[in-house]
Amino acid sequence: MVVGATLLASLPLLSPGLPDTHDGLFHLYRVQALADAVRAGCGYPRWFPDFAFGYGQPVLAFYGPGAYYQAVSLLLLGLAPVTAVKFSLVLGFLVSGLAAFGLARRSMGPWAAALAGAAYVLFPYRLADVYVRGAFAEHWGLALAALLLLATDRCRQRRGFDVLAPSVVWALLILTHNLTALMVAPIWALYILVLTGRRWRAAIRSMLALPVGLLLTAFYWLPIPFESRYVGLGNTFSTDAWSRYLVSGGQSLATDFVYRYFPEQGVAHPYPLGLTVVSLLAAALAVIGIAVWTGRMRERRLWVFLALAGGGWLLQLGLSAPIWRATPILGYLQFPYRLLGSFALAWAWILGRAAEVLPGRWIVTRRR
Repeated sequence: MVVGATLLASLPLLSPGLPDTHDGLFHLYRVQALADAVRAGCGYPRWFPDFAFGYGQPVLAFYGPGAYYQAVSLLLLGLAPVTAVKFSLVLGFLVSGLAAFGLARRSMGPWAAALAGAAYVLFPYRLADVYVRGAFAEHWGLALAALLLLATDRCRQRRGFDVLAPSVVWALLILTHNLTALMVAPIWALYILVLTGRRWRAAIRSMLALPVGLLLTAFYWLPIPFESRYVGLGNTFSTDAWSRYLVSGGQSLATDFVYRYFPEQGVAHPYPLGLTVVSLLAAALAVIGIAVWTGRMRERRLWVFLALAGGGWLLQLGLSAPIWRATPILGYLQFPYRLLGSFALAWAWILGRAAEVLPGRWIVTRRR
């Protein structure tokens, strides 16, 4: 199911060239520039000398290089630049699905977990990242976000190696898309607290993965606060951009079941929740509600994903403006719709968990 969803999501990449997106060409040029630097013997060029009509641009002085290195590794194996970027995007879909599958598998049987993995791949905003926004780094960042929760869940009870795998994933995430890392940090902390309960030592030990990840990536992020004013980052980056994208509840929902991507979505929200997504979520919540009410489900992880889905949607709405104002660090996300990435993971997990408790011979139920 996950591989099938990956192939389905990747079908448009079979067309010649890159998809016509907001930022896709920028990323292609950066991949080529990084490949040129690596071939010339510079493994980590913070400056791309051929950009800006030969004046150069310090791209990697502020932008995470992780997704670029992943594509460059494919390019150096002999793939053409466009093909390498496309293959990287396909791998991003696959890693997303497998990580979401593994995370769901901690709570449910294989078929329900496979449904969750496939749903995470095919969520409309995930597709919009690739085919509308051209947000290739965020595409990989959301794949690593699911992988981070999985690594934390699997390693949280192992003594001596609790933080090793999550630390590595944290480092990859920070180097790939720092804004996704910022978004995931409180989610990750909440996930640990829910899983460990009142075992504070276990929670603190698990949370050491973040500072370790930060230490591993200090060469990238530590200069940013000191150098951002010299690269003109403040001229294009605004921490109050969120105020232009909050909408009413009705304008956050698409008006038909066939999802219509930007700019033809029909409502003010650039990437609204489609009626198919909302209908599936409502049905899943009804099934889960009955299961909880009748005592068939006692799952601590459920409350994390319910909070994640509810909070992800609430922060798209105008009524959440006081929260954005009172939490200045949220402003660094720039666009509230970035939170649809975490909403997608919660939505996928909830669908899988609902499928797990449905009666019927076609649902394989297995509890851990």
